[in-house]
Amino acid sequence: GHPRMVSLSGLFVLSVTIRLLLVAYGHWQDLNLAVKYTDIDYVVVTDGARYVTEGQSPFLRSTYRYTPLLAYVYTGNIYFTMLFGKMVMILSDLLVGFLIVQILSLLRAKGIPLLQRSDAFYASLWLLNPFVINVSTRGNAESLICLMVLATLYTLLTQQLFLSAILYGLSVHFKIYPIIYAPALFFFIGTQYHKRTPKDSPKNGNHVTASPSPLASEQKCKQLEGIVDGNGNSKQRLKQRAKLDNNTKVDGKANNNNNNNSNSKRATTTSKNQEPEKEKLQFLLAEKEKEKEAFPFLAENRKTPPKKRLWSNISEFLLTTINRQSITFTVLSASTFIGLTFFFYLLYGYEFLYETYLYHIVRKDNRHNFSVYFYHIYLSTAQSIGLTSSSLPAITIIDNFQSASEPEFGTDFCGFGADSGTCSGSGPSDSFFFTFLPFLPSMVTDNILTVFTVVSRLNVQAILLFFPQIALMLGFSFFYYRYIIFCLFINTLAFVALNKVCTVQYFIWYFSLLPLVCPLSRLRWHTQGVVMAVAWALAQGGWLFFAYELEFLGKNTFLQIWIMGLVYFVVNTYILVQFLSHQTLIDFT
Repeated sequence: GHPRMVSLSGLFVLSVTIRLLLVAYGHWQDLNLAVKYTDIDYVVVTDGARYVTEGQSPFLRSTYRYTPLLAYVYTGNIYFTMLFGKMVMILSDLLVGFLIVQILSLLRAKGIPLLQRSDAFYASLWLLNPFVINVSTRGNAESLICLMVLATLYTLLTQQLFLSAILYGLSVHFKIYPIIYAPALFFFIGTQYHKRTPKDSPKNGNHVTASPSPLASEQKCKQLEGIVDGNGNSKQRLKQRAKLDNNTKVDGKANNNNNNNSNSKRATTTSKNQEPEKEKLQFLLAEKEKEKEAFPFLAENRKTPPKKRLWSNISEFLLTTINRQSITFTVLSASTFIGLTFFFYLLYGYEFLYETYLYHIVRKDNRHNFSVYFYHIYLSTAQSIGLTSSSLPAITIIDNFQSASEPEFGTDFCGFGADSGTCSGSGPSDSFFFTFLPFLPSMVTDNILTVFTVVSRLNVQAILLFFPQIALMLGFSFFYYRYIIFCLFINTLAFVALNKVCTVQYFIWYFSLLPLVCPLSRLRWHTQGVVMAVAWALAQGGWLFFAYELEFLGKNTFLQIWIMGLVYFVVNTYILVQFLSHQTLIDFT
C-alpha cells in the first residue's frame, strides 16, 4: 500500500541524487585532477559520435569496438553537452530498477512465494549497488545492455513474444554476450507454449501463468525454509522422514495400550507437532512429481536398451521444445540481429564486422584484468597472429558497387545519404537500387570470401578458451531452462567468471539479475550471504592492491595480479555453487 510506494519513491529519489552528485564531482575531477573520473571508453565513444555527426564512420576512432548504434546514442554529447551520455546511463539504471520491481510484482501476482522482503529492498541491490553507480556515472554503457536483457525477460514473462524477440535481437546486436541466453530462451518458449491449451491461446486474450507453488502463501514457504530445495530431495531423505513418522505412530500406539495418561498427552502433542512435518513431506513428494512432469522423457522407457532410451529422450525433448512459437521467436530475433548487422555492414563494411564482433573472439588482451587466462595471454603476446582490421581489405558492398558501376555509368558514386546535387552525372545517385541489383551476386560472393579469409586466420587458442563457457552454458540451459530467471543468472555468472577478459563492467551483467534471484534463495543472508560478500570483496581488494602497485608505482606485480585473479575465480565458483544448492526453483513454463 502507501508505505510501499513511499519506500520505492524514496529509493528512486536517493538513487538519482547519488548519481547526479557523482556526475557533478566527476566533471570537476576531470577538469582539475590528473587522474580522470570519466572512463576512457566514454571518450572513445564520444569521438566516434563526433565522426558520425560529420557523416563519417565511428570506426575512424581507434579502439572504437562497439555497435555504431552506441555512437548514434552519444551524438547528444556533441549536440548538447558532454554529460548527455551519462544522463542516458543514469536513466537506464532507473529503468532497470523499475523493471526489477515490475518482475517481482508479477511473481507475487502469480502466487509465487517470495522471502519476506519488500520490492524496494531487492531493487536497492541494483539501484544502490556501488559498482553499478560507479560504472554508469563514469559513462560505461553496460546499463543500457542490462536494460535490454531485463526488458526481454519481462516481455517474455508477460507473453509478448514478438516484442521479446525483437528486444533480444537488439540486445545481441548491441553487445554479443546475450547470445549465451539463446538455448535457454528457445527451450523455455517451446515448453511454455507446448503446455498451453486452446482456451489459453493469445486469441482469447488469456495468459499462461507460472505453475503455482503447492504452498501459495509466504507463511508456509517460510515454514519450509532450510528444508525444501526446489529440486526435490533424495529418496533416502524421504524414507527417513517417513520412518520418523511411522515411529511416532508406533510410540503413540504403545502409550495408548499402557493407558498412561501423561504419555498419551505427550503422544497427542507429538502427533500435532508432526502435522507440519506431514505437510513438508507432501510438499517434497509434490516437488518430485513436478520434476517427473518437467522431464517425462527421462522417467520413461527405463527398461529399454540404452541406445533406444537415449534416442527416445532426445526426440521427446525436441518434440516438446520445437514448435511454432519457439521457431517464431528464433526467426524474429535472428532477423532483427541480422537486419541491423547487414545495414551497418552496408554503411561501414568489414571494419564494422571486425571491430564490433570478430575482435572480441580473437582478441588477446595482455592488459591486466580479472581473468584466469590473463597471465598466459600476457606471456604469449609476442605470438599474436597479428589479425587487425587493416590487415585485410575493407571490402564493402558499396565499394564493390562503386568499382562495378563506374565503368558503365562513367560517374563517381556518392553513396548512401548523399545529396544528388553534389554527384556528377546521373546514374547510381538517381536510381541506386535498380542499378544495385545486377551486381548483388558478385558483391555477396566477394564479401563472403573476405569473411572466410578472416576465419581461416583466427587464433585457434583464442577460440578454444570459449569451450568451458559453451559447455556450462549448454548444461545450465538444459537443466534450468524452466526456471528461466535463475537460468539466465547462473549462465551470466559462469560466463563472466570464465571469460578470457574480465573487467568490473562485466559484473554489471549479473548484478542486474541478482535482485530477481535473491527472493527465491534459501541462503541464510546474515551468515552465508555475509561470507560470500566478504570473500568477494577481499578477492577484489587484493587484486586492486597489486593493480595499483603496477599502474601507479611501476612495480612488476603481474604474477601477483594473476594469483589474485585465480583467488577471485575460486570465490566466484564458490558463490555459483552456493546459489545452485540453495535456490528454490520455480517452474515458469
